[in-house]
Amino acid sequence: MSGQISFLDPMIHQKERTSAKTAVSALSICQQCSLYPFSRRSFNWTKLKNRIPNVGVESAIKGALTHNENSKQALLSPSFPLPIPFTAMRTAFVAALASLVALPASAVPAITCTLSQTESGAHTVAAILTNTGTETVKLLNDPRTVLSDAETETFTITGANGSPDFTGIRMKYSPEAVVKENNPSSFTVLAPGESYEVVHDLSQSFDFSKAGEYQIKALDALSYVDASGKLVSLKATTEPFVLKLGESITPKRDFRPRGSSSRIRQTVGPPFIGCSDSQKQDIEKAIPLAEGYATEAVLYLERLSTGSNRYTSWFGGFDSGRSSLVKSHFKSIQGKSSSTTYDCSTCNKAGVFAYVYPNQPGKIYLCPQFWRANLQGTDSKAGTLVHEQSHFDASGGTRDYAYGQHGCRSLAKSNPDMAVMNADNHEYFAENTPSEN
Repeated sequence: MSGQISFLDPMIHQKERTSAKTAVSALSICQQCSLYPFSRRSFNWTKLKNRIPNVGVESAIKGALTHNENSKQALLSPSFPLPIPFTAMRTAFVAALASLVALPASAVPAITCTLSQTESGAHTVAAILTNTGTETVKLLNDPRTVLSDAETETFTITGANGSPDFTGIRMKYSPEAVVKENNPSSFTVLAPGESYEVVHDLSQSFDFSKAGEYQIKALDALSYVDASGKLVSLKATTEPFVLKLGESITPKRDFRPRGSSSRIRQTVGPPFIGCSDSQKQDIEKAIPLAEGYATEAVLYLERLSTGSNRYTSWFGGFDSGRSSLVKSHFKSIQGKSSSTTYDCSTCNKAGVFAYVYPNQPGKIYLCPQFWRANLQGTDSKAGTLVHEQSHFDASGGTRDYAYGQHGCRSLAKSNPDMAVMNADNHEYFAENTPSEN
């Protein structure tokens, strides 16, 4: 066999100028469609076309064939009824594969994240993202990633005595909404070789009450917008980093739950902080809808004894234990939205709907995206209240493992145990848009 394709060897050896996959695809096509070894046989162009996995391969082969007079005539028909001489066919395919060599390999985005301590003994870490690929990348400033300076759980941290307690915030964020709005402040654009640095004060998000060494690793899941405007996942290359703290760090905030729930319930209507009249009206309209979402979810789950389309979409395969856990979350959420304090003046982060401190129940910080959301439906104001209420430790302590309907459906399929502890999965189950039984 090697003797039969020896005339192709010079082109195949030029792997640095083309992808091996493309070259192999071309040879495979030749063999599968009776073009290899080259003989005086008729063949079916439709058969050939259906085998072609790469537009560049198709164009190269078809273009080379059309340089031959016999091939030109043959290509006028869906099939090749005319026998094509061995010499002509051989010449045509040498030209075809030669043109494949000239095709550039498709660029693959690549990001590397490196961490370093800003100064000896400090609790601040500099995260540097570098575009090590060959194309410009438009990255989302997702609050779960190092691109955001929000006090979120961006890092996994372990020490000799275990992981420090997380004391930061959990946010409602929609990648789809961010891409649709296309606000420049919601993205970080890196050209090939370009880097971007964000400094994180870990004492704002973790309780380092003990000095010592901690191994820190940045979460590697990123998202970017490709040339067609599509949202694509990207895994960054990261390495663990050892943080050495010279002394223990006293938390900068009082992390005890604030306020008395009995005192709050005596207030007529929900308390507001820094809210305009129109913002108050929006919140007051969203509250009964959020309460309705929670109540309906409880009733639905109480009737459920086996899997349903709606349940499976957001929480994966039915399991009575997981179903009971989700139901307990919604029961804990019931009645809370009407007695919550709403802060309209603190958060100004683009692309974010709201956030809470999980161990400070009874207060939700509303952000710019909340005011742009519909009252009900997917990623709505009412749904956002359900999402944030589920984050409170007293109501389930859900996390933000995945954002957006696509990400949450994927999470439900791949890891139901995580899905039943993910806030967006609870929100989308409650909103039930589009409706499922």
